[in-house]
Amino acid sequence: MPSQCKNQSQAVKPALQTSDRHLAQLTQARRVMDIRFPGQSPNARAEDKLVKALNWVYRWGWSSAKTIERVGGGTHSGLAARMVRSKYLEATRTESGLAQKDLPSHILTLTSDGLARIQREREILLPYSTDPARVRQDQLRHYQMAQTLTIEALLTQTITGYNVEKEMAEVSTEGVKQPDIFWELPGGAGAAVEIELNPKWGRAMDVFVRGCVSALTSARGQPARFDFIFVISDSNAIVKRYSAALSAGSTYELWKKDANGRVQQIQGPTQSVSPEVAAKVLCRNLND
Repeated sequence: MPSQCKNQSQAVKPALQTSDRHLAQLTQARRVMDIRFPGQSPNARAEDKLVKALNWVYRWGWSSAKTIERVGGGTHSGLAARMVRSKYLEATRTESGLAQKDLPSHILTLTSDGLARIQREREILLPYSTDPARVRQDQLRHYQMAQTLTIEALLTQTITGYNVEKEMAEVSTEGVKQPDIFWELPGGAGAAVEIELNPKWGRAMDVFVRGCVSALTSARGQPARFDFIFVISDSNAIVKRYSAALSAGSTYELWKKDANGRVQQIQGPTQSVSPEVAAKVLCRNLND
């Protein structure tokens, strides 16, 4: 019998040690949360994460579970899954159905409940469709990269804020092309961000360069629309192509539609990128 009791005692010790270790970890986690969210109760923290996540999806139109986790301040908290279970988000499988580089296996969009919930929190409302079929599958990778770059820049405090295309379109002149994202930089400057995954050439490149020159140049007493333009790609070849096209002295042609709607090259002197404009353009590979 003493031997049996001794064996039982030894069997219990690891459980006690595990329980103590778990309690210590829980205590440490609470200290960290108190530092990160001073004065907030667990319920208030949960509500704050919910609103941030809903607002992110509202602004972008859709997002991924991985991005939502980062928006909520964690990496494996299960925030996205809880929001789906609570009927705030709807998970829709992408056409590929498989998680690929920079492409999620599912997209998350607001449900009618999620839309109503976040609209109660916002002073400025935006157009939003709760139909997942309205999300363009051919642009998923493009905008997933835009979201990833933006949340990383926010978390590292490289930027202080951002605007997406539809937010800029709401306050801009009708017909003016918007960049993929607008980043607010520390100190008050602003940068237009263009995600370029495919090369441009000929007229398409001329139009892109002309748009950049116009956006970075003051005219008719009005300041330039942007202080900087960041062209970001995942291809070194594409980065080199855009860097060359937007370098000082690089030339481009002007184009316009004629009376029949056909695009024609404007006859006249060849245009060139000024050193002042070139100095405000940064082209880089997102993997650098």
